[in-house]
Amino acid sequence: MKIQRQLFFLALMLLLFSNCNAQEQRTYWAANEVYRISRETIHGVTLAYMESLAEEQLHVVKSGDSLEFHYPFEKKVKASELRTVSNFKLFDDYNEALDSVYYAGLENGGFVIKFCYLGGLNKDNKFIITFDQLSREEYFEEIKKIKKENGEKH
Repeated sequence: MKIQRQLFFLALMLLLFSNCNAQEQRTYWAANEVYRISRETIHGVTLAYMESLAEEQLHVVKSGDSLEFHYPFEKKVKASELRTVSNFKLFDDYNEALDSVYYAGLENGGFVIKFCYLGGLNKDNKFIITFDQLSREEYFEEIKKIKKENGEKH
């Protein structure tokens, strides 16, 4: 009976320890660059739209399949359920987004969001936003700095 208690206690401790280690690591990311995946030159309205996305200075925390956007808007969503970067609808009747996300996750050691842009005439409509990894401290300090520059409350 005593051995069974000890085995039960040992199994319980191992279970608790494994759950602590199973938690996903939180990583902090700031948007770096927006470009066409093919690296073809961007022109006209498409260029203006991609520049506006870059100027938004997206900041996101990734933890497992969870994404937490902290700037320029606050939003929590599963990466697998992220449908748009801008939330701008192209045609409300069809519920299509101007930028339709088809992948958000880690790639080549960095975080990326890949999306199709429906606003241009070019058939090569696949784009990517790359992100730089920051420490937790750098991440929140950078958001504070951006908000201050834009006259927003911290």
